[in-house]
Amino acid sequence: MTTPSKSLTSTILDVARHAQVAASSVSRVLNDHPDVSPGMRARVLAAAEELGYKPDFLAKSLRMGTTHSVGFVVRDISNPLFADIAKGAEDTLRHAGYSMVLTNSEGDPDLDAQYIELLRQRRVDALILAVESESHAATLEALHLFPGPLVLLDREVPGLTASAVLCDHRSGVHEAVTHLLHLGHRRIGLVAGATT
Repeated sequence: MTTPSKSLTSTILDVARHAQVAASSVSRVLNDHPDVSPGMRARVLAAAEELGYKPDFLAKSLRMGTTHSVGFVVRDISNPLFADIAKGAEDTLRHAGYSMVLTNSEGDPDLDAQYIELLRQRRVDALILAVESESHAATLEALHLFPGPLVLLDREVPGLTASAVLCDHRSGVHEAVTHLLHLGHRRIGLVAGATT
């Protein structure tokens, strides 16, 4: 039997021929099916290794109905808060077997909408969103078209089925000022960004 050379385009059929087993056996091994003998598993994995076989991610995604990826649309990745949130989300997703696709809209609501649409087209399973504006028409339209779960950071969109992680800024400022007053401070300043 001729040994196929390593190729980026090796298929399950190539692995099956090389291991001298049925393609269905290769599929069961590669999908960790429990009813596979240790000998069969070793033979198939050795053939896959020799051929340099890599599963076709897109084909598997279409077949399984999931990409195991989550999109994150952030309005300003240079903001340390969003950078920390992105890192935490990516760490958690990676440990759960997901990858994260990060986009940075630079505070432009039109880019928010474009990225939401791009991630929908790439069939990410869910979105995490730290968008610039929850009332921008194109962003709202893109959000309503997204078929998967949505998690909004510090935003609420009336009429949209989405989870939200919210900060109670007013209570937070009140508690901080009250604390400073109890410490005896009387000249207190506040530096704040936009209120949206």
